[in-house]
Amino acid sequence: MKKVNVIGIMGAMPEEIDGLIHLLTDISSQEFGKRVYYSGFANGVKYVIVFSRWGKVAAATTITTLIHEFGVSEILFIGVAGAIHPALHIGDVVLAKRLIQHDLNGAPLVPRFEIPLLGQSYLTMDDRTLDKAEVAITDFLKPENLDMYLSKEELIRFNMVSPQL
Repeated sequence: MKKVNVIGIMGAMPEEIDGLIHLLTDISSQEFGKRVYYSGFANGVKYVIVFSRWGKVAAATTITTLIHEFGVSEILFIGVAGAIHPALHIGDVVLAKRLIQHDLNGAPLVPRFEIPLLGQSYLTMDDRTLDKAEVAITDFLKPENLDMYLSKEELIRFNMVSPQL
C-alpha cells in the first residue's frame, strides 16, 4: 500500500490560515488540544491546516499532533512578519535557508544559540525542500496566479505592486 504524503500547514494567527482553508476540497475538521485541524485536498495533495496558537510551546504541541494524529510528512509554518530591510516590501515572501533560535541559551553547558545534543546553532533546510518551495512560491507570485488569490482592490489597498521571493 502506497503511503500518502500529507503536508501540515500552521499559522500563529487565524488570519494567516483562513484563506488557505477555503482552497481545500473535501474538507473535514477535528479538534485536539483547543485547536481545530482542517484536512482536505488541493491540487491532488492532502493538507492539514491549523492555527497553532502563539509561542514555541504551542507550536511544538501542534507539530506533535500533526505528526502523530495526521501522519504529516512535511510541515510549513506560514505567517506575517515585520521587516526592517529596505529591500523588502509588503507582500514579499521570505524563504529561510537556515534559522536560529534567538532566545536559546544553554550556557554555560553549551555556547549561546547552540541546540543541546545537536551541536549546531542553525537549523538548515535541505536543498530539495528549498528548491520545491522556491518553485511553488515563484509560481504563486506570478501576476496571473496572484490575481486568483487576492483581488485587485486588496493588492491596491496593501500597495502590493509586484511581490518578490
